[in-house]
Amino acid sequence: MATLNAQEGQSVVRPPFFDGNDFLNWAIHPTKIVDGVHIAKPKAEWSEQEKRRVALNDKAIHVLFCALSRSEYNKVCMKSTAKEIWDALVVTPEDTSQVKENKMDSLIYQYELFKIKSDETISEMYDRFMEIIGGIKSLGKTFTNEELVKKILRSLPKEWLPKVTSLKDSKDLSKVQLDEPLGNLIDYEMTLKREQVEDPNKAKKTIAFRR
Repeated sequence: MATLNAQEGQSVVRPPFFDGNDFLNWAIHPTKIVDGVHIAKPKAEWSEQEKRRVALNDKAIHVLFCALSRSEYNKVCMKSTAKEIWDALVVTPEDTSQVKENKMDSLIYQYELFKIKSDETISEMYDRFMEIIGGIKSLGKTFTNEELVKKILRSLPKEWLPKVTSLKDSKDLSKVQLDEPLGNLIDYEMTLKREQVEDPNKAKKTIAFRR
């Protein structure tokens, strides 16, 4: 769904001619204010109520355009009523339940098969993991910190087993925040790299295993 909030670096400008009560009513009941305005008679014959509807429509369009990003504006700039603009922004293919379900399935699949890559550092692995988790959370599913910490530990290769065991034995994982083990894992990563530099044969074995 397109958001009507200001984009980063962009401010929402409230029109100086927009009456405060009109703005409040529109914000609370947008669909009541932005109903389509198609008056099939000369402007000189409009009633006061029809004039007010047209004025509110113009003001609502102005507010919407101020709040849109450039890409969103380009999608609706040819619409003639605020109602048409609102409907075009609220209903988009990205919001359909089928698309959301497909996105969720893809992200859950990535989560379940998540492993550190052979050429990845701990920091890079953590960033990639958080990107997956963030996507899943945005679609409505959450995990406990314990589940996420255990998942990260399980994603590490066999040579990390001593460190994983040490962390499990020394901490209650149900009370550990997700970023707490990160420092320990980075320190252990540096230790492994030093050992591999000191023992090239061990380094070759480690690389072969991780592939």
